[in-house]
Amino acid sequence: TLAEAEAALQAAGLVMQQGPNVEVEFGSDFDGKVSEQSPPPGTQVAPGETIIVSLGEAPAGVDVPDVVGLGDNEAQAQDRIEARGLVYEYDATLDQSVPFGDSRNGIAAAIDPVAGTLVAPGSTVRVGYFRQEESTVPDVIDRTLANAIADLEGAGLSANQLPACAPSTPGITGIGWQSIDPDTVVAPGTIIDIRIADYGASACPS
Repeated sequence: TLAEAEAALQAAGLVMQQGPNVEVEFGSDFDGKVSEQSPPPGTQVAPGETIIVSLGEAPAGVDVPDVVGLGDNEAQAQDRIEARGLVYEYDATLDQSVPFGDSRNGIAAAIDPVAGTLVAPGSTVRVGYFRQEESTVPDVIDRTLANAIADLEGAGLSANQLPACAPSTPGITGIGWQSIDPDTVVAPGTIIDIRIADYGASACPS
């Protein structure tokens, strides 16, 4: 401390003078304590010499905002974190799974460091989100029956074969119709009806 430094210097027959504070890292043990002196330790000086000491000064900490309790989406969480001079980072390892259609989908689920933690300006804050369990319907039109079933099951869906139908597009020799459009996001396990193309059968449903 400044008082301890002055006592030590006086005991050595020297005079202390306080110089300007010097910047130290956030959380440094030298914050508020002597972190520099001139001349440096071990220097031979005359009795009564003035020694200039400087205290360390760490930057003020920043509270990590509570984006989880506020139910922020990704854009809101990023804005709130960056507004405090912190660095936002999405971390998929912090994501939490929720059922398909859950209202929490896309809302902040976890933050590291936790909200309220005092950190240095410019620190990185990682956020994870609630992610609904979902599957994307593949395009199985014109695929063989076996391949269509494999594609659907590979996407976490179920296939249900219905009677053949005549597709509106000519030349299809495999699956001619599927009940849910490709790229549609659905719950895992959703049953997708499929029909083999047969131009001698009734027209496929629209």
